[in-house]
This record gives sequence, structure tokens and C-alpha cells, in this order.
Amino acid sequence: MTSDKGKADRILDAAQRVLASQGFAGTTIARVAAEAGVSRGLLHYYFKSKEDLLARMLRRSTEESWRIIRDLVTRSNSPEELADNVTHAMREYSRTHGSALSLLAEGLAVARNHPRIRDEMTALHREGQAIFSEAFEALGSDGKVEISIPARGLSTVLIALFDGLGLELQTISGLGEDEETWAAFRESVRRLVS
Repeated sequence: MTSDKGKADRILDAAQRVLASQGFAGTTIARVAAEAGVSRGLLHYYFKSKEDLLARMLRRSTEESWRIIRDLVTRSNSPEELADNVTHAMREYSRTHGSALSLLAEGLAVARNHPRIRDEMTALHREGQAIFSEAFEALGSDGKVEISIPARGLSTVLIALFDGLGLELQTISGLGEDEETWAAFRESVRRLVS
């Protein structure tokens, strides 16, 4: 028997697939229910609306991303190592989690007109900012990096850099294979944390 969390995750997985192929406008409760193999009633038991589905997908995906990056930041012993680790992770993530990047693009676009999504995106940004600020402050106090920018502001700029590159990778064909882009990303991260 599938647990409630298992059913909700199955619906979220299906919704992410539908969203990646149809966009937010083309994502319907009926399509998501069919993709998940559940009734519309069961879907509504877990998620009140299409916006609720999107907000929960954004939270799940973003929290996973924050964990990956926080772990890389805290394991790094120098600005160079941090830049290498983050660049490698971003490159791998873009190759293996394309639907998560599509989700980010949809979330940013939809947030302009849907307060529920805007509030969720704001909360996720603040959580990410706090996670990274704490990690950067710990690196600085351990003497691994000497950050000359306030950690909170640095966190915001790095989140914008990650999100911006994620959007570009979704939009520009072949960009993920462009070595010059990855070298520039790595150097940008290194300079920000030096």
C-alpha cells in the first residue's frame, strides 16, 4: 500500500512532467491526474489547485537544490575548491534535472500574477539566503575563505547567478556544452567568494 507521502510525491512527479512539457498554462488537474494514474478527487485531496501543485513542486525542487549547494559550500576549503564544486554541481544538475530548471522558469513567470506562487518563491529565496549566509559565515570563521561581501548580499547574488544560468540553459540550445560559459560561471563564483 502506498503511503500518503508516496501518493503526494507521485502526483508531484507527474505534475512536474506535465509542466515541463506543457508549461503552466497547459498544465491541468485532469492531465496531472491522468499522468499520475489517480482520480481528480484524489489529486484534490492532496492539492487544492494548480497553483498549490506548482508551489509544492517549487518547494520540493528548491529544497533539494539548497541541500546540494549547501553541502558543497560547507565541504569546500578554498574559494577555488568552492567554485569548482559549485560549477561541477550546476553542470551536472542542468544535465540531469532539466525538468527542475523548467519548473524554475515557470515559477518565476507565474509568480508575477499569482500571489500564492510569489509568496512561495519569496519564502524559498529567504530560506536559501539564510542557508548560504550561514554556510559562508562558517567558512569565513573557519578561515577557509575570506569573504569581503556581506554574506546575506553574497547569497542573494549567487542565487541570482544560479537562477539566471538555469534560465539560460533552458532557453539557449547547446549552452550547457559551452566550455566558455562554464569557465565564466566558475570564475564568477570564485571572485565572489574571494
